Amino acid sequence: MNFTKVRRSKARKMNTRDRQLRDWQQKSDYLSNHYIGVSPLTFYVSLGFADVSDEFSLCTMNAKAPAGQRLKKYCDIIDMLADSYGRDDAYVYPAFYLNSYPKEILLHSLRCLYLDLDYVTAASLRRLCEHDFYGHRPTFLVNSGNGVHLVYVLSDSLTTCRETKEQLSTIHRKLLQAFAKHRFKADMNTGLSHAYRVVSSKTKLGQRCTAYRIGGTHDIADLAASVGMVWNDTNPSYYKSEQTYEKNAVRKSQQNQESARCRQNPHALYDCMLRGIEEKTVEGHRYTSLFALTCAGYKCHVSMKKVRQDVLYLANRLHLPLYEAEHALEACDEKKALTVRAVTLESWLGWKFARAKKRNGRTRQEHLAWVAEVRTAISRSRVWQYLQSDPQASIAGIARKLRMGRNTVAKYVHEKWQQIAAEAAAAVREAVNLMEEELEKETASTLLQSARKLPASFIPSIRAPWGELCSASSAGEAERDTPRRNSFSPAVPLA
Repeated sequence: MNFTKVRRSKARKMNTRDRQLRDWQQKSDYLSNHYIGVSPLTFYVSLGFADVSDEFSLCTMNAKAPAGQRLKKYCDIIDMLADSYGRDDAYVYPAFYLNSYPKEILLHSLRCLYLDLDYVTAASLRRLCEHDFYGHRPTFLVNSGNGVHLVYVLSDSLTTCRETKEQLSTIHRKLLQAFAKHRFKADMNTGLSHAYRVVSSKTKLGQRCTAYRIGGTHDIADLAASVGMVWNDTNPSYYKSEQTYEKNAVRKSQQNQESARCRQNPHALYDCMLRGIEEKTVEGHRYTSLFALTCAGYKCHVSMKKVRQDVLYLANRLHLPLYEAEHALEACDEKKALTVRAVTLESWLGWKFARAKKRNGRTRQEHLAWVAEVRTAISRSRVWQYLQSDPQASIAGIARKLRMGRNTVAKYVHEKWQQIAAEAAAAVREAVNLMEEELEKETASTLLQSARKLPASFIPSIRAPWGELCSASSAGEAERDTPRRNSFSPAVPLA
């Protein structure tokens, strides 16, 4: 074994570690002399983490924790800072997610954009600050060890729909590219859903991760303009909005109230059957009704003493022999009674339970057809709205922008142009009808004026049509002047 190479590698590692520690200290001294340090609590309050709830909680990750225990959720910033203070593997997701699960498809809202620049030395940090971040001045700068984090805090929190996510991802990528042009190692693998080291936690070399205030907050439109983009502040109706979340919350609360009522009255099924058997049971279902009531008693965990009293009471009201009521009580098996379905109970009772109407009274086939119509209408409206904003767009471009199939987009585009053509044809047809009416009126008025200008002797000189009854003189003249026609032609009466 070559001990010389081992000693050299160890010395090289020690030199690298010492150099990194010295470089971190130089960066910290430079930042402390030129900028104001902020506390971790102030930093995360500025990022919008003060409005934490059970539904949207802080998501952190401990990279060195055992599998299944790495993801943690907090409803208080102080608890998160306290748990991560002594760790060197604590990371936090700077956004809120649905159900507090950090996945980009579940991204709900954010108020900052994080940029990760790796291997930033003291000299390169000084160059970055002296050039005023090359026109992209952040709100905070975090000294995270070998690199730095640039944090752009937005003036308002953004609720992210799909289109908003695409625009924010583009802005994030272009900001990273802007720093990469100036020879900085920008981490292009990061995105909107990426975890960053917790401020006040330890770095890999044991230093404290610190934050400094550099500038103010940013308007999203100005931040997009700084990278050559135009922010499209639209929130289409086919995306989930705050009203949708409010409706879902109301529906969930109603469901919780219903479940609470069921918990308050666990004997609701048994009480319903008890009233129904007394009022609706007919002859032929008396014994089976009492058997069904016994099964419901087991399902609702009613004491058998009360079930026996009710069964004997109903047997007396229904004029059923007591030995049959006793047999209904003894024949019911407790284990099998727990698995009896409502349809079976209805067949024993002879009447049906009152159920709430599902799907607004529609059958399953009708409901699926209605859902298909709604989805088709939504897709059609999306394509037509895009065509109104950009009439020259291609089918491939629309499909790529709206994330739809090309055949689907082509079908709706064809329908749109068919509608436009039909409207144009109807307009042309209406115009032609108006022109024909005006022409007929003009022709009729011209003929009338011409007839008024004719002499009075013009009318009698007109020869009568063949076969028309007329005077003797005109008929005779017509017969002399007109050649003989077919034998079946009507004859003109002679004088």
